[in-house]
Amino acid sequence: MTLDANTESIINKASKLGITDEVKIRDLRIRCAFKSMRSNGMKYEEALHKCSLQFCLSEERIKTITKGITVK
Repeated sequence: MTLDANTESIINKASKLGITDEVKIRDLRIRCAFKSMRSNGMKYEEALHKCSLQFCLSEERIKTITKGITVK
């Protein structure tokens, strides 16, 4: 997981207050994991497959969540 420390602390504080949206947090974690995989040279299809296994979601759902993420 490659969330920066500030983002992680905000999520933890919000969780303690009971004001988190679990789906949004999950989607953020998926986007971070996907971007990290792609930044490390993994092919698009491999990153989709690995994220779908890691987060127990279909590849189509991962595509929807990660739409618009580009890595240079």
